[in-house]
Amino acid sequence: MADIKISELDAVTTFDKSEIIPVVQSGVTKSLILSKLYHYYNVETYGAVHDGVTDDTEAIQDAINAAYAGGGGTVFFPNGTYLLSGPLQNNIPFGAYETDYNSQLYIPSPDPGSTTRVTVKLLGESHNKSASVGVGVIWKSTIAGSGTWPSVICSRRYNDGSGTLMNYHDTIIENITILVNPFTDSTGVSMCGINLLYASHPVICNVTVGFYATHVDGYNATLEILVIPENHAFGIGIGFDANDFAEVKGECVVDGFYYGFLFGEGVYAETIHSYHNYISVMTLTADYGCVINYMVSHWCRIDFAGQLETVYKTPGKNVLMVNLVVIEEWFEPASGSWIATRGPAWLEKEYFVTDPSNLLYGRMNFRVSGGMNAMTQKNGGTNFIPRNVYTGGGWHWNTALRPTDPDWGMMGLNINTAKMEMWNGYSWVTLDVTAL
Repeated sequence: MADIKISELDAVTTFDKSEIIPVVQSGVTKSLILSKLYHYYNVETYGAVHDGVTDDTEAIQDAINAAYAGGGGTVFFPNGTYLLSGPLQNNIPFGAYETDYNSQLYIPSPDPGSTTRVTVKLLGESHNKSASVGVGVIWKSTIAGSGTWPSVICSRRYNDGSGTLMNYHDTIIENITILVNPFTDSTGVSMCGINLLYASHPVICNVTVGFYATHVDGYNATLEILVIPENHAFGIGIGFDANDFAEVKGECVVDGFYYGFLFGEGVYAETIHSYHNYISVMTLTADYGCVINYMVSHWCRIDFAGQLETVYKTPGKNVLMVNLVVIEEWFEPASGSWIATRGPAWLEKEYFVTDPSNLLYGRMNFRVSGGMNAMTQKNGGTNFIPRNVYTGGGWHWNTALRPTDPDWGMMGLNINTAKMEMWNGYSWVTLDVTAL
């Protein structure tokens, strides 16, 4: 690219030219100057080739670091496949402290004592909903993960011994597809996709996370040889700590992980798709609840779970409100019917909800394609109340799984008695209404 001339800066009035002119005089290329002017960082400027062959890990990290050092900005990814073969990053120094991201790429955290807060946005040129289609911006990770929830990209703070690990720089990821190695012959998927559990107000938009050769729109023979991910890898983890509410915007897809989505503090999700995951969504302990506007959960063994892990904190209560979830089992093309035993055994339907410690509170409106349109199958989850919108029924439960912490006046159908009942503040009272 041609060098920029000092005269070209005369029309620019939104920055201090005294910072730029010495850089121009040093012979830096035009693209780098424009990055400084507009907080816009094209990864090609930092050496990314995105040809699916060259390792682009270092180039991408250099672009992210430059955006951070420049006071925040947009890291832009032209369409193509970015090979990520770089190692997991740990012991990254920040002043007197170090940060163990355990990820290939990371969002830098502020130095100790820093009051600066910036926004780093990773923006792909175009959105690719299906990981099986080689278009858009694709990050292809080739390595095997190790340690605690290794990931392709992570955001967290240095550990100062206080236990507070929030990264108070805002992180946005948009229009990017992440593929991980499925390791179908051994441990299964061993790398998480996006770990923004300790990011301040993280936002992801139109992001797809899956494995090589995945097809999010239907059955694929690759699934027959998948194994349960031994390290319980997740596709997207977001919004765990503090009250900086996280957002999942646009249409986001996760395919082929132990956990599809990990949702924590105050997450709002517009539209999410979970395919071929052992558990579609697991909520983590939080003071504020989560809301899912629309969700597709296809061919997953379990659709919702209260916190089952102790990786970051002791499991605790969370609230989840699901406006609509469409649940689908395996489709057998030969018979033309929906069945529960298609594909690998670890994906056969087990429960709609598993919450053995009854940590999950809230409600869901659901529709099941191909049957099972009555009581949702549960393992615990007494305070997570379902309603089948297809049959037009109300909230329902069975006698063994009645809500254990109901509000006065809570009303629903007991499918064991086929009668409506209400909590009067002291006990369940059968109403004088017979269910149709």
